[in-house]
Amino acid sequence: MDSLAPAFMQHIIVEVRYKRGLVYFDRCGACALRILDKLGPGFEPVTPTMNTGELKNDAERLNVRFSHEALTVVAQWPESHVRTMQVARDAWEQLSEAFDVRNQASRIGVRLATFFPCGSGRSPDELLYESEMIRETRAWTDLFGSPQTRQLVTLVKHRTHAVRIELGGVKLDIRVPAGMTANFLPATTGPALLMDLDFSQEEEQLELPVTPPRLSDFIRNAARDAKQHRESLKKVLIPTVENN
Repeated sequence: MDSLAPAFMQHIIVEVRYKRGLVYFDRCGACALRILDKLGPGFEPVTPTMNTGELKNDAERLNVRFSHEALTVVAQWPESHVRTMQVARDAWEQLSEAFDVRNQASRIGVRLATFFPCGSGRSPDELLYESEMIRETRAWTDLFGSPQTRQLVTLVKHRTHAVRIELGGVKLDIRVPAGMTANFLPATTGPALLMDLDFSQEEEQLELPVTPPRLSDFIRNAARDAKQHRESLKKVLIPTVENN
């Protein structure tokens, strides 16, 4: 095999954690309605619990959850980051005002997971080994033997943020829930490479208050960096293939 199938994102997850969110227990319903009004048609509320309020949009494969400690926006199989960024920004705008927690944010994170379907050619582990992205040393082989699978999970810290990186082979088995469509997916079964990037700013790196524009900027920058990593990885794995 001389090329990979087109890459596609498994999900984008945006999370904002905050302190002093106990007001959730007083204002959950009102906050859910504020977010619902802001997000507009397509979203519908899920019956809240003592722990979680939730809104969903099945057509766009989007889910918004919030509690006394975090707001989470999940996009399944997104075609880009733009819609997720818009929803996260608008949801945070309403929640942070309702709960008064813009100065209480303790962490923001953006997780982008990308699949590279491998078809029926070389396995993901072979690609990782041949490209030297993940290759065991002679000392490792002498001690443990030759591995059948290869996976790397590491954390890289920068001045302004950190990135948790997971890279390895997986077997696709995507089951689309009833009522959803996945016609745009290049593949739903078979071997694939997974690149899972989790960008975060911890409390000591955050600049308060975390306003909606600042959250948007962080999501946009994470998506830009993830795209660059995706293109660079493909060049390393298959030097002759053109970028998508």
